[in-house]
Amino acid sequence: MDATFVEWFLLNLPLMKASAAKGRSTQLGRSRLAHRASGPTTSYLKTRVRGSRLLEAAFILAIAELTRRLHQAYAHAYDKQAAGSVLPQNPAPTPTPPPNCGRNPVTNQPGFSRQPVGQPGHLRAPIGGLGHFGPTAPRRNPRGHQGLDIAGTVNVSPVYANRAGTVMRAGDAGGEAGWRVVLDHGGVVTRYVHLQAGSIPGGLVAGQRVEEGQRIGTLGNTGNAGRTPAHVHFGVQVNGRTVDPETYLNSPCP
Repeated sequence: MDATFVEWFLLNLPLMKASAAKGRSTQLGRSRLAHRASGPTTSYLKTRVRGSRLLEAAFILAIAELTRRLHQAYAHAYDKQAAGSVLPQNPAPTPTPPPNCGRNPVTNQPGFSRQPVGQPGHLRAPIGGLGHFGPTAPRRNPRGHQGLDIAGTVNVSPVYANRAGTVMRAGDAGGEAGWRVVLDHGGVVTRYVHLQAGSIPGGLVAGQRVEEGQRIGTLGNTGNAGRTPAHVHFGVQVNGRTVDPETYLNSPCP
């Protein structure tokens, strides 16, 4: 809004009234003289009406000018605000979780595929028993094989942490497991069994933090793995329940 115009209008409003009144008085005086000379009443009335109309016209013009300036002021303020404002952006899309959970313990890459069987990072060859998870791979456990046997080369293939976590156990467990590492990922526990004897890095002890993809040992044949092709037995528990590692590796992390 133009402040100077408002000030001008308010200051000159009395002057406009006075001017209109003066004009009306002048016209009125003239009309009275004419009336005395001629005597018609209509001339006097017309003069009064003309003075009122002059005042009315002055107000109408002033209000019109005020309206015009108000419109310009608001339009300018709107344009300035629009120019200075940041237009709303489309909301950022919700990130899609990775289709795989962590790393394959042998390839150190996401996901797992059974084929080609017997090749490092894939399902071990079905010699001395089947390597996939569940009751169709019979074991002494009535639930069947409780892990996934991922093929590799003895004392050559590194074994990697599937995800970042904390060491629960590391070393020689004896019996059927042999050398193994167990990691806690917070609600998820992963097990890496049949590692090469002495291959677990020094300092990898209970309570130690490990990162995703960190080397935690070397594939071996300790425990009962000597009766089958070389592999690492990879086991997964989610909230205390044993799950299929193949499904786990090929799905978003729980």
